[in-house]
Amino acid sequence: MVSTPVALAFTSICAAARGEYYLLGNKFGGPIVLKYDGVGWSTIPNPSIDTLLGVAENTHGDQELLLTGFSDQILAYDPRCGDMANNSCWKVRSDIDTREIYNSAIYFGQQTKVFVVGGYELTDGSTRGWVYGRENGIWSTSLVTTPPLHGIWGSADNNVYVVGSALKIFHFDGSGWAAIQHGKVGGQTLNDVWGIGGALLFAVGDDGTILYFDGNSWEWLQSGVDVDLYGVWGSSTENVFCVGANGIILRYDGNVWVPMKSGTSQLLRDVTGTSDTDVLVVGDRGVVLRYLH
Repeated sequence: MVSTPVALAFTSICAAARGEYYLLGNKFGGPIVLKYDGVGWSTIPNPSIDTLLGVAENTHGDQELLLTGFSDQILAYDPRCGDMANNSCWKVRSDIDTREIYNSAIYFGQQTKVFVVGGYELTDGSTRGWVYGRENGIWSTSLVTTPPLHGIWGSADNNVYVVGSALKIFHFDGSGWAAIQHGKVGGQTLNDVWGIGGALLFAVGDDGTILYFDGNSWEWLQSGVDVDLYGVWGSSTENVFCVGANGIILRYDGNVWVPMKSGTSQLLRDVTGTSDTDVLVVGDRGVVLRYLH
């Protein structure tokens, strides 16, 4: 267990350049952003107005930091400003929508493209998902779908995947989005997706759902659990971790998923790492776990 300032729930973590991590949490009184510099955690002031859900750093370029969350938040920190504690260094997207919109996962492209996925509820109670795209500093709606969207991963600006409710998966080929016809039937929500190379993908979701794409076809993988899975990350196809409810951590060795002892029963929401031997997991009640092997 890693010691951090207490938060009610940690929702997202990302590995940054320089061996650092950024961690999002939400506590009574508002959201919290933490930075790990290799020695300890420090709190980063930010102008967030509501619950935060997603964090990512542009490790391909200028190390811009994006935060996303409820109330249609997209907050961008410009590292050239030099002071995270200065609210003027944070750019808040100005075209805030009045609907109950959430923005969660983030993809930073290798060039100038950025995608943020999320969803919103209509007045009749139905829900929609969407992808915001940013190109050359301009935000616009890139995709609107019937199911809400939750996770995103891409290997390049012309190979990006998003996942959402009802086993929906969409692919961006550089010019537009298309629904993936994977042939699987079910109402489960897919919460996260991660891949390696240009084609190998793992998508995880409710009721222990794991879908795997080998570059040609999609197949079910047996997780051995029936709890909801929320995060997936790996360093190779033979070293993949997924996390979920009841403190579940599973590790895939290329053949089977094996449970790992987490030491907690809290809901685990996200996982990331920097190598085979350094993996971080975050979740409710301020849980932060680090696997060093």
